[in-house]
Amino acid sequence: AWALWSWATKGDFEEAVEILGLGAGDMAMLSLRVADHLRQLAGLKNHQKIRSASYEAISLILKEPVSSPLYAHLNTIKICGILCPADALIL
Repeated sequence: AWALWSWATKGDFEEAVEILGLGAGDMAMLSLRVADHLRQLAGLKNHQKIRSASYEAISLILKEPVSSPLYAHLNTIKICGILCPADALIL
Protein backbone atom coordinates (compact mmCIF):
# COMPACT_ATOMS: atom_id res chain seq x y z
CA ALA A 1 0.00 0.00 0.00
CA TRP A 2 2.83 2.40 0.88
CA ALA A 3 4.51 1.86 -2.50
CA LEU A 4 1.30 2.60 -4.37
CA TRP A 5 0.63 5.68 -2.26
CA SER A 6 4.14 6.91 -2.97
CA TRP A 7 3.67 6.34 -6.71
CA ALA A 8 0.31 8.13 -6.77
CA THR A 9 1.36 11.14 -4.69
CA LYS A 10 5.04 11.64 -5.51
CA GLY A 11 5.10 10.19 -9.02
CA ASP A 12 8.52 8.62 -8.51
CA PHE A 13 8.22 5.11 -9.94
CA GLU A 14 11.73 4.04 -8.96
CA GLU A 15 11.10 5.05 -5.34
CA ALA A 16 7.83 3.13 -5.34
CA VAL A 17 9.60 0.02 -6.69
CA GLU A 18 12.22 0.35 -3.97
CA ILE A 19 9.53 0.63 -1.27
CA LEU A 20 7.74 -2.41 -2.69
CA GLY A 21 10.96 -4.40 -2.59
CA LEU A 22 10.16 -6.30 -5.78
CA GLY A 23 10.67 -5.60 -9.47
CA ALA A 24 9.27 -2.86 -11.67
CA GLY A 25 6.96 -5.37 -13.34
CA ASP A 26 5.45 -6.28 -9.97
CA MET A 27 4.84 -2.61 -9.22
CA ALA A 28 3.20 -2.12 -12.61
CA MET A 29 0.99 -5.19 -12.06
CA LEU A 30 -0.01 -3.95 -8.59
CA SER A 31 -0.90 -0.56 -10.07
CA LEU A 32 -3.00 -2.12 -12.82
CA ARG A 33 -4.86 -4.38 -10.40
CA VAL A 34 -5.64 -1.54 -8.02
CA ALA A 35 -6.82 0.60 -10.95
CA ASP A 36 -9.09 -2.26 -12.02
CA HIS A 37 -10.64 -2.40 -8.53
CA LEU A 38 -11.07 1.36 -8.58
CA ARG A 39 -12.87 1.10 -11.93
CA GLN A 40 -15.34 -1.24 -10.28
CA LEU A 41 -15.97 1.31 -7.53
CA ALA A 42 -16.32 4.01 -10.17
CA GLY A 43 -19.19 2.01 -11.64
CA LEU A 44 -21.41 2.64 -8.63
CA LYS A 45 -24.21 4.65 -10.22
CA ASN A 46 -25.71 6.18 -7.06
CA HIS A 47 -22.46 7.10 -5.30
CA GLN A 48 -21.06 10.16 -7.05
CA LYS A 49 -18.42 10.97 -4.43
CA ILE A 50 -17.00 7.43 -4.57
CA ARG A 51 -17.05 7.56 -8.38
CA SER A 52 -15.22 10.88 -8.52
CA ALA A 53 -12.63 9.79 -5.94
CA SER A 54 -12.08 6.53 -7.82
CA TYR A 55 -11.48 8.30 -11.12
CA GLU A 56 -9.09 10.72 -9.46
CA ALA A 57 -7.13 7.83 -7.94
CA ILE A 58 -7.04 6.03 -11.31
CA SER A 59 -5.60 9.14 -12.95
CA LEU A 60 -2.85 9.24 -10.32
CA ILE A 61 -1.97 5.55 -10.73
CA LEU A 62 -2.24 5.01 -14.48
CA LYS A 63 0.56 7.17 -15.78
CA GLU A 64 3.87 6.35 -17.45
CA PRO A 65 5.58 3.95 -17.07
CA VAL A 66 2.56 1.94 -15.86
CA SER A 67 0.27 3.15 -18.62
CA SER A 68 0.82 4.45 -22.13
CA PRO A 69 0.28 8.18 -22.75
CA LEU A 70 -2.20 7.08 -25.41
CA TYR A 71 -4.41 5.53 -22.72
CA ALA A 72 -7.82 7.17 -23.01
CA HIS A 73 -11.47 6.26 -23.02
CA LEU A 74 -14.19 7.41 -25.35
CA ASN A 75 -16.88 9.60 -23.80
CA THR A 76 -14.55 11.08 -21.20
CA ILE A 77 -13.63 14.60 -20.22
CA LYS A 78 -10.62 15.97 -18.39
CA ILE A 79 -11.12 18.33 -15.46
CA CYS A 80 -8.20 19.41 -13.27
CA GLY A 81 -6.12 16.60 -14.72
CA ILE A 82 -8.74 13.96 -13.92
CA LEU A 83 -9.95 11.84 -16.81
CA CYS A 84 -13.46 10.58 -16.10
CA PRO A 85 -16.83 9.92 -17.72
CA ALA A 86 -19.04 13.00 -17.77
CA ASP A 87 -21.73 11.27 -15.73
CA ALA A 88 -19.24 10.56 -12.87
CA LEU A 89 -18.82 14.22 -12.00
CA ILE A 90 -20.36 15.96 -9.04
CA LEU A 91 -21.59 19.32 -10.24
